[in-house]
Amino acid sequence: MTEKLDKDKLSFEEAIDKLDAIVRELDSDLLSLDEAMDKFNEGLKLIKFCQEELDQAEGKLEQIVKEDGEFNKIISFDLPGEDNNKQEDD
Repeated sequence: MTEKLDKDKLSFEEAIDKLDAIVRELDSDLLSLDEAMDKFNEGLKLIKFCQEELDQAEGKLEQIVKEDGEFNKIISFDLPGEDNNKQEDD
């Protein structure tokens, strides 16, 4: 059975490391179907936790930019692979 995700004691970096380990275990083909399902479920919880952490960090950065007198706009943080509608110079 998967261990309970303790969000108060888990850092973002630790969650990423755990997620990486789960991916390696799933790729190894050494797990039974039940074990693989448990690991997959744990991975989903870790992904949700990481996304929440990233959303909070983005919100904090946006607030810093809003509060700075020199910046009047919110910076958009586009992830690699996302369509960010950038126009290339010809």
